[in-house]
Amino acid sequence: MRPLLPVGVVLALAGTLSATAAIPGPGGGPRHISHRGLVLSGHVGGLMPGQRGRLTIRVKNRLHRVVHLRSVRTTVLAAARGCGGRNLVVSAYRGRLRLRPGRTARVTVGVRMRVDSPNACQGKVFPLTFMGQASA
Repeated sequence: MRPLLPVGVVLALAGTLSATAAIPGPGGGPRHISHRGLVLSGHVGGLMPGQRGRLTIRVKNRLHRVVHLRSVRTTVLAAARGCGGRNLVVSAYRGRLRLRPGRTARVTVGVRMRVDSPNACQGKVFPLTFMGQASA
């Protein structure tokens, strides 16, 4: 069994595992920034205070070897003044997703907007960053 490598180690060996995405308001679409290596992107829309949903994270392996994705943690940034990232809660992915070179897969995590989210959060886009662990 190969040891679990933190993403930083995978970055040093074979590229990067990073991306940003957003949870758009009505009419918005996903955004992502990627680098060589593994690319993560995702979005979900239409959440209101107290509502739960599912965030599908798309994972593309641009490396020339099989990679096992072990976990993904999502950090939510402020959407606007008065609407901090803590108003959106995203669960972590834990598993062992096998990705062959050049392939894309999806993982799904839970997401909810806190019931006490302020009005400033309505229709706003929450920038997301994904951090994870993978073994190669």
